Amino acid sequence: MTKIPSRAEANAFGFIRRYWVAIVVPFLLVWCFFLFLYSGFKQTLIEEVRNYARFAATVTTFAVKPDDIASIQGPEDAVSDTYRRLQQTLDVFRKTSRDICYVYILRRSSAPQAKPSDYVYVVDLPAEDVDHDGTISDSEKSETPGNPLDASPFPAMIRAWQVPDADKNITPNPPYPDVLSGYAPIRNAAGQTIAIVGVDITGQTILQKLRAIRLWIFGGGMTVGLLISIIISLYCRYREVLREVQKMNVELQHKHLQMKELASLRNDLSHMIAHDLRNSLSVVSGCTSYLSNLPAALSETQRHTLQSKHEMLISGSLHEMTVLLEDMLMLAKNESDRLVPRMSPVNLTVLLADAVKRCEVIAHPTGIAVETLCSSDQPIHITADSHLLLRVVDNLIINALKHSPCSGTVQIRVEVSDQRSAPQPWKVRIKVADQGSGVDPAVKAHLFERFSSSDLTPSRTRSIGLGLAFCKMAVEAHKGRIYLEDSLQGSVFVVELP
Repeated sequence: MTKIPSRAEANAFGFIRRYWVAIVVPFLLVWCFFLFLYSGFKQTLIEEVRNYARFAATVTTFAVKPDDIASIQGPEDAVSDTYRRLQQTLDVFRKTSRDICYVYILRRSSAPQAKPSDYVYVVDLPAEDVDHDGTISDSEKSETPGNPLDASPFPAMIRAWQVPDADKNITPNPPYPDVLSGYAPIRNAAGQTIAIVGVDITGQTILQKLRAIRLWIFGGGMTVGLLISIIISLYCRYREVLREVQKMNVELQHKHLQMKELASLRNDLSHMIAHDLRNSLSVVSGCTSYLSNLPAALSETQRHTLQSKHEMLISGSLHEMTVLLEDMLMLAKNESDRLVPRMSPVNLTVLLADAVKRCEVIAHPTGIAVETLCSSDQPIHITADSHLLLRVVDNLIINALKHSPCSGTVQIRVEVSDQRSAPQPWKVRIKVADQGSGVDPAVKAHLFERFSSSDLTPSRTRSIGLGLAFCKMAVEAHKGRIYLEDSLQGSVFVVELP
């Protein structure tokens, strides 16, 4: 099963991806610096050994007599006292330092057409059981005078015929340990070079020192690099946290302003709700008081007429208060994600007739007529939440009645799309038109927002702006849309349902 990373791990990975350059590059730079430092130490150490090898070879030349060198010409001289004396001299110098493993004397070959790189042995150290196996192998035997040696792989040996020199680096010397050799010329009384002394310095000590330096350098580089990377990563994390804190501060300031606006809006809302309810209650109270104090001189017909008129006013006011309270309840349900349409077959023709009947108690006292026009003579059946849709139409009709002049007309037009001839994204379109003064363009953009009110005629349209916000919420819950259609006179609200 695939493991899903935790939020903390995801944040850590995201942080590393964002700042990997800032973390890795300094680490690599520190490593490059320490590699350069190691290279410098290595060159310094090797140069120190080269100087020591040159010095050892030069000192050895002072103990060697040029006449003794001249007296040794071939293998037959290997048993002479001069040869043995020279061997002893070389052996004494070899034992002066544990780092010197070989000392020998070479001269250039006198053979015809010999090159400057053609050398022959003059004196070598006595045979020795170097590997301590109890026998003297061929490689451990002493080189006899006259044995050839090709110096071409050793440029320093060739240059040593002129001046003291040493190898540039450690040279492999199988089966023996690696060595670094120094050379110095042996000159006769006339100042001519007659031979050279070679001193081999074991590379084991050099390599041990290099390993120690490498350990310290690389360990230090790793430690410093990690410390710098950790410091940079902590700094980057600090900057990241600082940005998050700044972002949170901005969000908190924004939310603080929103809360202040909401608090102010809540106060205004409370006053507006109280105003709307008080107006409606004043109508109910006034009508009730008037009906309870009708003059006794009124005829039965006059009394009945007045009672009917005032009862309609009371019913209209109660209907407005009911719509207001239901709008508030529905919007609260939508905020808590509990508003889910209960879809069922609905006869739209009957629903519109019911809505018109419910709003007649508001329209009748002002003399406003409510007309219903339908493009089809047949009953219109759709699938919707009948309760929500009825309340949408209620709100639109009440809104139109509030903004229509007395004795005006509110029209409800219903259009049914013909999907066969001209496919439409909607199945039914409901238009509610009034004959008012229209909607102010400054208000139009926020018309369907909560607590927005057009305030076209303040004496009649004072409201808290919940009706259209509820309509938008309910229509969108049906996967439809509601909008304000451009009109030459009044306002035309359109509801399209799929």
